[in-house]
Amino acid sequence: MSLRSYVVGRILLTIPMVMFLLTLVFMILRVLPGDPALLHFEKNVDPATLAAFKARLGLDLPIWQQYFNYLGGLLVGDFGTSMADFEPISQHLVGRFPATLELTIYAMLFAVILGVALGVKSSKSYDKPTDHGIRLFGIITYAIPVFFLGMILQYVFGIWLGVL
Repeated sequence: MSLRSYVVGRILLTIPMVMFLLTLVFMILRVLPGDPALLHFEKNVDPATLAAFKARLGLDLPIWQQYFNYLGGLLVGDFGTSMADFEPISQHLVGRFPATLELTIYAMLFAVILGVALGVKSSKSYDKPTDHGIRLFGIITYAIPVFFLGMILQYVFGIWLGVL
């Protein structure tokens, strides 16, 4: 198998995976208990007001139509409307993109510098305790979920070291 066919095969496999994940997210959001429209009102809301609110959000449509509206909106970059402030979600994403890009660049630089340095150190001490320690460090950091590793690092640098 050539590299080209492998890459093309992997790219083609992402299409059903993305469709599966989009469907899963849609279904999970629809089977959660409670009515999302009721979150904005008190318990004794006028049924006409509630019906108008559901119509505004498209929650009065059949589930299959909501699903295809959801997919169609994603294809054209319409991620929907925030239920908190009724602004387009794409505006929220665009407003936070610079900070996300900055964090991504710094994280990538840190990972590349640390990875290359540890890789060089590990290659110079092949099959010695240093090599085993670096390998174990890599396995552990790869296996720990990112959010949990973030909490650990916040605790170490913020509480123990007092740097943050």
